[in-house]
Amino acid sequence: MFSVNKKRVLYTLFMSVLILSFLSGCKQKEEITENPSDNLASSDTDANDSESDVDDSDNQDAIETEPDLDQEEPLKELIVYYGDENAERIVSHKVEVDDLTPDIIIEQLEIVNVLPEGVEVLAFEEQKENGSYALRIDFSGEFQTQLFQMGTSGEYIIINSVVNTFLDAYDADKVRITVEGMVLESGHAVYDDYLFFHETD
Repeated sequence: MFSVNKKRVLYTLFMSVLILSFLSGCKQKEEITENPSDNLASSDTDANDSESDVDDSDNQDAIETEPDLDQEEPLKELIVYYGDENAERIVSHKVEVDDLTPDIIIEQLEIVNVLPEGVEVLAFEEQKENGSYALRIDFSGEFQTQLFQMGTSGEYIIINSVVNTFLDAYDADKVRITVEGMVLESGHAVYDDYLFFHETD
């Protein structure tokens, strides 16, 4: 009787150990199968984070190297020549302008009353001629009309103020002035050749 019970106990213990071993093995297998996916997920996350950091770095570099399109160009200096209060001599002052163009120069000469409103530059050329830097300016008819209304001193102020302002602006040696393609004439002179810088006090 005792022997039979002993066998049952041993059999029960053996089965229990076997079942526990089986269950333990299954649990380890589940943990092993779970871990790789966790590792892969973790690896994917790290890779995404790394790519995100690279993208952010590239974007930052792009932001830092992108030129500032709104940055304004520096102003340019223009010396404007004109007659003094008594129209006896030529004086000058400096102004800052956006650019040095014939139209802007004409605008500044209008401000100091050297030219009347409405005068236009119909053609403008810069060229090298016989080793010197020459300008050619073709004005609209209003320029000649103004000269006809001036006395000799007034004409002297206008012509030399225009000549000096353009030559100084373009650092040129001489300038030829025409009106609507024709030789410039006034009641006092015919301007059929180049004009040069007039020295002022």
